[in-house]
Amino acid sequence: MTNLKRVATLFMTAMLALSVVGVAFTGGAAAITAPTVTATDDGTGATTDHTISTDYDNTDSPSLQEIQIDYEAGDVSGLGADDVTVSIAGTDETVSAVEAADDTTLTVTLDATVTLSDTDTIEVTLSGVENPHNAGSYDVGVELFDDTGTSVDSDAGTDALSIVVGDTPSVTSNSALSEGATVSNYNGSSTAAETLEVEAYTDNLEATIMSADGHEIGTVSDVTVVSQADSSTDTPGTYEIDISHADLRGLDVGINENADFQVAVANNDADAPANEFTSTLENGDEVSQIHIFDAESDARADYTNNSVTVFDRTIWDRTDAEIDPAPDVSSNTDEIYVSSSDENVSDEIDAAIPDDAESGDRLAYMMNSDLDGSITYVFYDEPGEKIDGNSVDAAEDDYIVLNDEGPHVVNLADDTVADDSTVDMTMAANDLPSPGDLREDLDYSLTQSFGVLTYGIPLLGATLLVSRRRIGE
Repeated sequence: MTNLKRVATLFMTAMLALSVVGVAFTGGAAAITAPTVTATDDGTGATTDHTISTDYDNTDSPSLQEIQIDYEAGDVSGLGADDVTVSIAGTDETVSAVEAADDTTLTVTLDATVTLSDTDTIEVTLSGVENPHNAGSYDVGVELFDDTGTSVDSDAGTDALSIVVGDTPSVTSNSALSEGATVSNYNGSSTAAETLEVEAYTDNLEATIMSADGHEIGTVSDVTVVSQADSSTDTPGTYEIDISHADLRGLDVGINENADFQVAVANNDADAPANEFTSTLENGDEVSQIHIFDAESDARADYTNNSVTVFDRTIWDRTDAEIDPAPDVSSNTDEIYVSSSDENVSDEIDAAIPDDAESGDRLAYMMNSDLDGSITYVFYDEPGEKIDGNSVDAAEDDYIVLNDEGPHVVNLADDTVADDSTVDMTMAANDLPSPGDLREDLDYSLTQSFGVLTYGIPLLGATLLVSRRRIGE
């Protein structure tokens, strides 16, 4: 019997110990309730007032000094002390400072500490919040701090803010292009496209494509109506914009590299912010793309010895522009797309294209351009004929096509990129080739080669040098 009593005593002691441990792990009750957010205008992209409310639910009576509000999405970066009011238990408190850590996080500091009591309601009203640009539910977290900077309590505010489609187009979950999406199997073709799907109250939409650092690449405004909006029932329409791979040719990206790019889809019928997001282009080895930036307006890092030097057509004025490190090419690379946001480069190339030029015309003032030291044919708008009357062959001939709209295209013959050879490219504007080079490199006859010179020579040519590294380096 004695042993049984001892076992029973030990069992009761163990249970008591577990109970004490259980209390220690449980801790005190939560101090604040889940926040709620009421927006005066709950439409996408609207600039409006938000009232965040939470109840203090504890008897600890801490001294409240700061309130931190953390939005999952939206923009509170422009708010100051004059844009924020705080009410505690129905009493307005003075706000001494408001600090925005970033676009979505705001810290409100009270002029004096307030002792919180059980069931006190804390309301913070923010004037001038920009709503998220996509419809849906968003977290709005709240954290309270005392006068020592110690956290009193916090709540994540899960799905506290609800946003509906407003003036800013809302990207749908079915959209191939959206924040964080990747464009795969890229080849620069106009036949391949990525569909951007949005909900809006108009089909007067436009998508602007930009590089990661904000340079505009192009715009697309062709819209397909999936379903039309009905404003009488507050039902948005669904619309699609196809962004072809050709629309992405202006991005700066080498073979087997990735490049982030931005898309901003705007409602042209409303004065509302565009819905902007970032996607990624995953490039293979079929095309290489290079963009020439204006060195005077762009502080771009990681320059190498690749450069573009532009001589204006006046002897006393010279402008230099630099580009990113040139991308590699491979034996599978067919084309290099060359675009520019440097006005000096663009102006010189434009000046080399006659006003009456027709598609397929050879451009004499660009034909001092070369690949691997040999001058090459340069055409306007589309590939044309060689001097012998035969059309150029994409597999057999090197040539350049200059375009008024979109990047210029450098076609690489199979032999040019074979055997891991170095491909050096020079684009020369307003600089006529020599008759000897025409005869040696492009099979011009003696008469044909001197005939080119009848067009005259400008005061000073412009030479654009673009290097290409050896394959595999």
